[in-house]
Amino acid sequence: MPFDRVKVEPVGRSTRYDDKDQPVSADGWTCRSYSQNKDGVPGLPVVIYIFGDNLIRVMMICGTITSVEVNLALLLFGDHGHLLKSDAEIIAALALLEEMLDQISIKRNPATKQTWIFKSIELGWNFPGPFSFFEARVAPARHRWVRRPAQLTRGQAFKFDGENFALKFYDKGRLLKRCGEGGSSTAPMTRVEVVLKGKKLREVTGLNGPVETISFADACSWLRHCVELLDVPDAVKTAGEVDRLAELCLLADRDRYFPNGRRVFDLLTDGACAKSAYRLRKRMAALQPMLDQWKWSNLFPANSWPPPHEL
Repeated sequence: MPFDRVKVEPVGRSTRYDDKDQPVSADGWTCRSYSQNKDGVPGLPVVIYIFGDNLIRVMMICGTITSVEVNLALLLFGDHGHLLKSDAEIIAALALLEEMLDQISIKRNPATKQTWIFKSIELGWNFPGPFSFFEARVAPARHRWVRRPAQLTRGQAFKFDGENFALKFYDKGRLLKRCGEGGSSTAPMTRVEVVLKGKKLREVTGLNGPVETISFADACSWLRHCVELLDVPDAVKTAGEVDRLAELCLLADRDRYFPNGRRVFDLLTDGACAKSAYRLRKRMAALQPMLDQWKWSNLFPANSWPPPHEL
């Protein structure tokens, strides 16, 4: 689905205690308690619950759940190769999470419906094809929210790492094989993944307050928006003014933007000497192949969503 791993706060949940006034133990859960000490002064009591191999991680402070980190797709399907593909699956995954939390916590008001506050979300989708296909296109690109180029990790992942934001491309097929879930017949698969939290989450969702609900359509829209800001032509920008003007002219021609019925190139070269017009035309010709090479917006067309590619 467009979102897998999330960090949420289940509103109104408290620690479940046993008859010895200790946090309960439950099958599959490990529990650790400590105190947030600072400068030698005893702090707030903290309880950490972990289910499975970090599938669910719960933090409780002063008897109240403050955050839950979970991979919803992995929780619902039991493997790393499936995606949440509908509102019904999102609801089912959250319902299963609520059932799991019931083992170690209680709702202060059992009659109310469980509500959530999303603090961090991981948006992602799988595409057929080898990682090398994306690698050649990601390497020269830049993202408008990240100053630095993508960092290549172990030759199998590109990551744009910004403040409260990350965009990652990696070899999903290789990951599945490493997890023991993909065999020799597993088709090549590349994952596009975005992490949003804090201010960037609020910016992308357009909400001033907390994010309390997420629909499949919302997640698709947010993922599309984040990827569209990654563009090869923007990466071509250098300190040279001619390159920036050449890109401006190319983008205007591509988008059929003609102020007063004239090309932007003609407006910029009006009154310019022949040499300046020639230099601008030459840079446009050099940048044109990159402009036509790849459009990231084509990954997620506005009028349709790409079919799911799963294990």
